[in-house]
Amino acid sequence: MERQYCKTGLWLVATMLWFSCASAAVAAMPPCGSDPKANTLLLQKAIDQAPAGATLELPPGVCVLAKCDIAKGQICYSPAGLRHSSALHIGKKSKLTLTGAANGTSVLKLDPHPPRSPSGHHAYCSATHVLSMHLSQFITLRDFTIDGSDGELPEDTTQCPGSSRINERMFNVWLVNATHVTIDRMKLIKAHGDGLYMIAERNQTTMPFTENIAVTHTEFLANNRAGITFQRNVGKVSIEGNYFRNSGGDQDLDMEPSGGAEDRGPYDVVIDNNVFERLQPKITVTLGGGGQRARNIRFTRNTIRASPLANPQTSQGGCIFVYTAEKTTIAHNTIIGAQSCVTIWAQKVADLVVEQNHVESFANLQQNGAFRPQAVIDHARRHVNQGAGVTCGQPPKPCYVIHYPDRITVRGNTIMHYVRHSKGVLLRNVDASGVDPYGGDEQHHRSDEQDRTSRDHAAWHPCHWDRCAVWGDRRGLWRLQE
Repeated sequence: MERQYCKTGLWLVATMLWFSCASAAVAAMPPCGSDPKANTLLLQKAIDQAPAGATLELPPGVCVLAKCDIAKGQICYSPAGLRHSSALHIGKKSKLTLTGAANGTSVLKLDPHPPRSPSGHHAYCSATHVLSMHLSQFITLRDFTIDGSDGELPEDTTQCPGSSRINERMFNVWLVNATHVTIDRMKLIKAHGDGLYMIAERNQTTMPFTENIAVTHTEFLANNRAGITFQRNVGKVSIEGNYFRNSGGDQDLDMEPSGGAEDRGPYDVVIDNNVFERLQPKITVTLGGGGQRARNIRFTRNTIRASPLANPQTSQGGCIFVYTAEKTTIAHNTIIGAQSCVTIWAQKVADLVVEQNHVESFANLQQNGAFRPQAVIDHARRHVNQGAGVTCGQPPKPCYVIHYPDRITVRGNTIMHYVRHSKGVLLRNVDASGVDPYGGDEQHHRSDEQDRTSRDHAAWHPCHWDRCAVWGDRRGLWRLQE
């Protein structure tokens, strides 16, 4: 496709001619210099002055950016009054595209060596992001890299007040009350926190949710905390065809919404055809809600496996944890688990379907000083203590809320376990649930001493009420019914 450009050698001239070039298909920005402050001011001015429908093409090469507060010498706020704490900000904009140079080398990089504060502390003791969006819609990021400079930032406890480290809330892309955002063919790398962080505050009545977000064909590499994080009031999200590797202290894809009763957990989310390669074998994906349940999440055709870069090579990948969720589907995935976690583990769930997956487990967790093999797929009740001093009946009986799994279906999976004497599927204290022993839940148990295949259904406890009964339909799908 032929591109049109409005170019000039001097940024001052480019700024003066900006609106006369607005009709061009692509407005190419001048190269960044060696001063991170100047780079931030130049690019931010271009974003602020871009009319609706504009496409801004970033310069080729690495553009090192200063945090806005440093570049301007004062606290930076969005047009709607949000303190955005980022290098670049898209606030109250509509129909704007940021794209990389045609040669594919454009990089926006957070300054790894910012000036110290007057008190001598690091500049990133508070939240710091590379790019943020607030009250914006129909925004596209395409074909460039955002580098959060993790690995070049100090990790010791002498950087910030109170003998503390620099802030972990440092995101490459921070979406706040934004809609119709597309992130396509990007690289989000080396965030000191998360590659992409999504949240919405309900007090923004004109745009109370962050939704209609599409993340496609993007690489999430070496982010220190998580690749993608869902916070509260985020929904209608599609995450398709992406590659995740080497998320650090958290999951590659993490749902951890906080907030009050008026807030919503993630809703209407499709996570399809992604690859998660693990350097650290542990929980890789969390699906669910917090104060409010997550609803309508589909995790399909994904692969979780060990990274070829893992050292040592253990062949272990990672696990999925589903928590406080309704209407969740996990289907047609390949999930290579890890020793430290149950491959598919669910609590406080209803209407969960686990079907047609290839699932492997190494789980052998330490409990009370002994190692105990775990099931490959485990759905259990959850006891929640209501707090000290709260009793039910005669003291000293504590008061608990017990959350039972409801309407669980497990069918058509190939299940492999590398630890002897392990269960394939364990459903504990469930209602209207079951496994399919004849319709495809095939189990393999492997160890150094034997390799045997069994078509027997997994050991499980049918129900927690005496009124429960087990019955099978014509397909052999076993269920529980009151």
